[in-house]
Amino acid sequence: MALRRISGQALRRGSGRAGHRRPGLVGIESNGAAMYYVYSLRCADDSFYVGSTQDLDSRVKAHNDGRGAAYTFKHRPVHLVYSEIFDSET
Repeated sequence: MALRRISGQALRRGSGRAGHRRPGLVGIESNGAAMYYVYSLRCADDSFYVGSTQDLDSRVKAHNDGRGAAYTFKHRPVHLVYSEIFDSET
């Protein structure tokens, strides 16, 4: 299984599309199809949070602004360590 390095961490690559999120595209592929991201955040206490979204940049910002999830609200700041694109939410 291939490994992917993000923020200096080696992580296993999942079964979604190869590569990370594409800059400039927010939940929409160039052909108009919806895209979904699964992401992993490292919290200030070195714990991890995993989530999914169609707008990765806004979601990470929301977590750091205290509007993301109850868990990350208590463990800020958070840093994105992994993301992967999927064609469907399921």
